[in-house]
Amino acid sequence: MVTQTARLTAVVTGPGLALVVTCTDGRVVLVDLSELAARLKAFSPLEDAREFAAARVADSGRTLDCSCGASLDSDRLQEIALEQVGLEENVRFRRNEGSSEAC
Repeated sequence: MVTQTARLTAVVTGPGLALVVTCTDGRVVLVDLSELAARLKAFSPLEDAREFAAARVADSGRTLDCSCGASLDSDRLQEIALEQVGLEENVRFRRNEGSSEAC
């Protein structure tokens, strides 16, 4: 079973669909949601700057919620960040071994 260790404390929207995510363990990661918004209909409203700017931490830091109804849990945000810097193997390890270094 994968356990969530750290939670989200803050998100700041950057240029395009970039998020700067701060976690309870002090880590700060950059996550680009542009591919997700282009690929999945639920996230396509984020392409509107006002919609994207409304993204917020919810569920006691366990999720990123968007006013369009889309959400991502903190584990998935961390996985996306790892994938975007070329560390897909780390994501596969986390899923297969049941360990978690959640954001």
